[in-house]
Amino acid sequence: MSRAVADEAFGVLRTLAAAGVSFVVVGGAAFALLHPRILAQEGLADVDIVVSGTDAVRAVLQLLMPRGAEARVWGDVVAADVDDDTLHGRFYVRVTGGPLPLPLDVTFEDAPFDVDAILARAVVVDGIPVCPELELWRGKRRKDAVAAAAFAARHGLVIPGDDGS
Repeated sequence: MSRAVADEAFGVLRTLAAAGVSFVVVGGAAFALLHPRILAQEGLADVDIVVSGTDAVRAVLQLLMPRGAEARVWGDVVAADVDDDTLHGRFYVRVTGGPLPLPLDVTFEDAPFDVDAILARAVVVDGIPVCPELELWRGKRRKDAVAAAAFAARHGLVIPGDDGS
C-alpha cells in the first residue's frame, strides 16, 4: 500500500470530520497518523473508526454512498438510511469503494472503551480526530500483549507505562 493510497483514505476522513461527523480513528490507521513512519514500514489494510451510535453510522453512509461507496453489515448490503433493527447486535459496518481506496470499518457497538469519553479526548492530527495513544495501547495490549510489545519494538515505540511513566 502506497503513501498516496493512505493519503487518499485520510482525505476521506478529513471530509467526514469537516462535515461534522463525530468519530475517532482507532487501530493501525490511528498509530500511522500519530507515528507516520509506521505507514512507511507496514502500510494499512483498512481504516477503523468508532462512532457513537447508529445516527453517526448513517451520517457516514449518507456522505460516502452518493459518491459510489457500498456498505455491508455482516455481508448484507445496506442503504444509507439503514434502520436500527438491521444494525442492532452487528457491531460495525464495512464501507468500500467510491472515494475509499481502503475498506472503512465503522464500529458503533461494543467498543472496548467509553466511546463518548474517547471522542471528547480525541487528538486532532491533520484535521482527523484520533484516539488518544494511551487508549490505543490499552486496547492493543488487551487484545494481545505479546503482539503489542512486538509492534512497539518493530517501530521503536515505548508503550506508555513500560518506561515508568
